[in-house]
Amino acid sequence: YLRILVRFSLVFFILLLIGVFVYFLKAAFPLVKAGISALLCLFILLSVLNLDALIAAKAGEIYQTRHRLDTAYLSNLSADAWNTLSKTF
Repeated sequence: YLRILVRFSLVFFILLLIGVFVYFLKAAFPLVKAGISALLCLFILLSVLNLDALIAAKAGEIYQTRHRLDTAYLSNLSADAWNTLSKTF
């Protein structure tokens, strides 16, 4: 989870930095609204993406190439990952 959350945080900071640059060029730019909108859009995207299924799919790819499986980590995923795990294995 941490790697994915860090990437989403970096995308948010990049969007916020772009907003700051636009604010410097045009003082009437609503920076706070833009920042909150970017944060809400990324939060909704994160909610819709089904992270556990993405992690399970990546674990399946790793298993296909390296023939190693981290069962302890996969057992801690939510029930959302079950479909992906059952298709992969």
